[in-house]
Amino acid sequence: MARVDVCTYIWTDLDTGVKTEVRHLHNMCFPDDADTDSSLDEFFDKLTFLMEKSECVWFLLWRSNGGITASESRQLLGMMGCSEYHDSMYSFTLCIHPSFRGRRLSRRIMLEAALHAHTNKGFVKLSGSVDRKQTRLLKFYLNMGGVIEQTGLCSPGTETSTVRISYTFDVLSVESERKELDMWIESEFSSHGRRRPIKILCSGVFVAGIAWGLSNARNFGLR
Repeated sequence: MARVDVCTYIWTDLDTGVKTEVRHLHNMCFPDDADTDSSLDEFFDKLTFLMEKSECVWFLLWRSNGGITASESRQLLGMMGCSEYHDSMYSFTLCIHPSFRGRRLSRRIMLEAALHAHTNKGFVKLSGSVDRKQTRLLKFYLNMGGVIEQTGLCSPGTETSTVRISYTFDVLSVESERKELDMWIESEFSSHGRRRPIKILCSGVFVAGIAWGLSNARNFGLR
């Protein structure tokens, strides 16, 4: 049975194999910014930007496949990179494998980051910057409970392309939601493979029904 877990890493925990998978996922999620030529350290320098890599925390969501080797036994489905910023944990990247979106995995990662922020830093806030053009991501943060704090540094009356989002959370609510979400995700992944034949069967019945209807429409005065 497939299992999905969020694992927390600091910079020294990331070996070459994990770094390679992080870059592969990032390139898949952001093809316009894909980077395959630079070294892994150069890639992470650009990804973390002004953040010190040694101070960054990575939340990686793995799906265990039960394979024999390490590469066969798990697959990286999502990730979030954070660093301490004032009174919050600031997220500088968040992405989910395109084939696994819509299963609340990004929310699961954010809940893990929230608990880490509170347990290790005493924070009750996550923050991040979002490009205004990334309407889907902006909507996700707002639906999560985030609010727009500021629109960046600009002259009065003008707008920047980036907005600052913050999410203030209640620890007990986050803990409760994480438990419920873990159960939902486990059910989603364990049943996913069994539902596909049902969908195919239903589609076959539906198509067959249309074919029958068209062939007999004349008998019912429909054509």
